Amino acid sequence: MPRADRAADQRDHGVDIHRRRNRLPVDGYQPVAVQGDEIAVTYRGLGGGGVGCELGRVTFHMGAPGVYEGAPGADGARRDSERAVREILDILGRLTAEGRGFKVDLRLRPEGSQGVLAVSFAGYCRYLEERVQAWERQALLRARVAAGDRALGRRLLGRVEEALWGRPFTNEDVEELRHIKRRIENERASQSGEVIDIKLGPGGILDIEFTVQALQMAYGACHCPVRTPNTLKAITALKDAGALSPADATTLRSAYLFLRRAEYRLQMVSEQAAEGVPASPEALGTFAARLGYADRVRASGQFLAGLGRHTARVRAIHEAVFYESDLTRDAWALPSGQKRRRRCRKTTQAECE
Repeated sequence: MPRADRAADQRDHGVDIHRRRNRLPVDGYQPVAVQGDEIAVTYRGLGGGGVGCELGRVTFHMGAPGVYEGAPGADGARRDSERAVREILDILGRLTAEGRGFKVDLRLRPEGSQGVLAVSFAGYCRYLEERVQAWERQALLRARVAAGDRALGRRLLGRVEEALWGRPFTNEDVEELRHIKRRIENERASQSGEVIDIKLGPGGILDIEFTVQALQMAYGACHCPVRTPNTLKAITALKDAGALSPADATTLRSAYLFLRRAEYRLQMVSEQAAEGVPASPEALGTFAARLGYADRVRASGQFLAGLGRHTARVRAIHEAVFYESDLTRDAWALPSGQKRRRRCRKTTQAECE
């Protein structure tokens, strides 16, 4: 069974445990995945409204509060919703004989760790209209409907897409994202050298994602195909839109597959979010062998050579695109052989299709 399917089955199992414990009917109890690798669970008929919670994959970030249907001031619905969210998080994060299912990080939702766990549909829509920041819009690029109550999921996703594409990508937005990225890099630079950080280090996964997502935010208003939550599909769409050269797109795609494979192997071994590849020769050799390098004597050297090659190329692209280019202007430039595009009036993916 594919890894994503196994994760979905485990999330659904946790939701089902909560339903049975609280004697909730199967009818009307529908999980909805609405954000990237995360899942939102929506209940109908619970406390006069619904409830939602969002979870992640093997490393999980709760990037938005649970969203329930009900009046914004309905305290009973909110309390029931938050209780349900907490119980599901507890079930999924519990340590069992087979290991821990999900480790959930609550810090990335609005208001951080102090934010509410559940908010009404109307309240969350108001937040998207009035207060959502550029980094949150960047995170919401991964939004998708994956399972369960698709009607509710589409409604919520439609409002998310309006927040993404219904407003311009400004110089202020660009500088906010650059400030956040520099802060991450500075914090990472102060860490020890006991591991090789393939996610936050120069040329790592985060460099690829920030590059691709910044281009999506710049080009998405006038190029509907780039509005995809899938990073690899986004790279292809950005190449087709003229935002990435064919050579740069090939480099980013190859590096992303190389780095993600290494990251997933680390997570499978440690059963949690891995800080990075071990730097000690013995541990690095063992890790490289697990990746499939056949010559155990040369495995670590071969892996490091490949890693260095990929990360150097990615970092060069990231600096040129993310830090040095005029993202708010380049999206309106004329790619070779293409006619000038107007700003697309369609704000949702459904309208684009």
